[in-house]
Amino acid sequence: MFVIITVCLAVLGTSFISGVFGMAGGIILMGVLSILLPVRDAFVIHGAAQLLSNISRAWMTRQHIIWSIVAWFLIGWALALLGFYLISYFPEKAVVLIALGLMPWIGFALPDSFQPNIRSPVMAALCGFLVTTFQMFAGASGPLLDYFYLTSNMTRHEIVSTKAFTQGVGHFAKLIYYGIIVSTLVETELTFPFWWFLLLLPLVLLGTSTGKVLLDRMSDQHFMNIARWLTRSVGVLLAMNGIYLLFA
Repeated sequence: MFVIITVCLAVLGTSFISGVFGMAGGIILMGVLSILLPVRDAFVIHGAAQLLSNISRAWMTRQHIIWSIVAWFLIGWALALLGFYLISYFPEKAVVLIALGLMPWIGFALPDSFQPNIRSPVMAALCGFLVTTFQMFAGASGPLLDYFYLTSNMTRHEIVSTKAFTQGVGHFAKLIYYGIIVSTLVETELTFPFWWFLLLLPLVLLGTSTGKVLLDRMSDQHFMNIARWLTRSVGVLLAMNGIYLLFA
């Protein structure tokens, strides 16, 4: 019962955060699920919750979606899914948490001259490949995806809506891989009951819709500043947890 209540609260809270910033919620939820549940269960529940959260957010702000970005993103997405199917990789819990924690700091490891504007077709396809690969490897890839968007000349509504759609298809790939393909590789069943998914639906929709109210009242500058601070702070906490599990 403790696990169920905690997961429900995490889904509600992170859906609200994602509804406001279009980021950070997914990585926080993945961290919570990875601590509470077996890795594969965490990936599937996270994929289902985030798919619903992102697609509902994309629908609510659909007039702001930049479809040319989506089209090129899907090319990279398809290549990443094919690659993971061929290598058949399945991560350990400590590796997942460390990867999640380090992800928000990726931008510091890149040279200042590297400005991956998501509006470029090549960068959009590269983003689709890298982001989907990290989603399959660590469960979430929001901070990496954020880096492509936060260096582009887009409004906060364009970022949230377009990012929601592309992030949603990434979670769909994760559901396909960990929900279907992995079951044929490791021959194990998921441990959580199906009715958990029924709890997620209203919580995700409530969190996403209330988050959009705050998004509409926030300036673009405040949006950028808070989003960067939030993702990096969460990253530190998750990395510390993963290192503890690795050496415990």
